[in-house]
Parts: sequence; C-alpha cells; structure tokens
Amino acid sequence: MSLTMSNKKNATSSLRGKRYTLQEKADVLEFVDRYNAEHGRGGQTAATKKFQLSPLSISSWRKQAISRGTLPYHSPSANLPVGRMISQLQELHERIIEQEQVIQRLKAKFDALKASL
Repeated sequence: MSLTMSNKKNATSSLRGKRYTLQEKADVLEFVDRYNAEHGRGGQTAATKKFQLSPLSISSWRKQAISRGTLPYHSPSANLPVGRMISQLQELHERIIEQEQVIQRLKAKFDALKASL
C-alpha cells in the first residue's frame, strides 16, 4: 500500500513533536526552578507531569538557558542557576568598576584641594 503525496506530508508532520514558544519554555523552566527552590529537587519531574512534557525536552531547554544566561528565576541568589549567577557577577563587577572610577575622581579632587592649601 503506497501513500499519496498528501498522506506522506501528514505522516511526516505527525512524526514531529509539538513546537513550543520561548514564553512556554520560560514558563516551564521557571516552574522547575521555583519547585526546586521550595522542595530542594524534583522540579523537572513535577514539570514533566504538570505540563505533560518529555524530561529530555526540559533538560535540553535548561541547558540552553544556562549556557545563554537567560534562565528565568526569581529567588535568592544562593539558589540561582550557574548561568544566571555568572550574569549577576558580571553586573556587580561592572558596578564595582564604575564606583571605583567615582572614588578615583573624588580622590583627585581631594588631592587637588589639599595641595592648594
């Protein structure tokens, strides 16, 4: 029995899984991280059941988000995923550099004023 062209198209498209939007992925990953923060672990399993997803999909999304530093998460920094923590460290480093430049300018003004005495 041979498939007609339209049946072939339907057969191949039905073999593909559902495509998820970035927002749907972010919602799932946020659920996983919140669950892990509250319970210590088990977020991926809970998300698998709640959203009826493959654990491999969730794991893949988490790896991608961590590597990009875009993992959604809103809890204390001690529980942050590595990618997000690195992003925050970079932010803090940049703020420290800015403040050090402010201090250097203040010291220069102080020294100039002191020298004029």
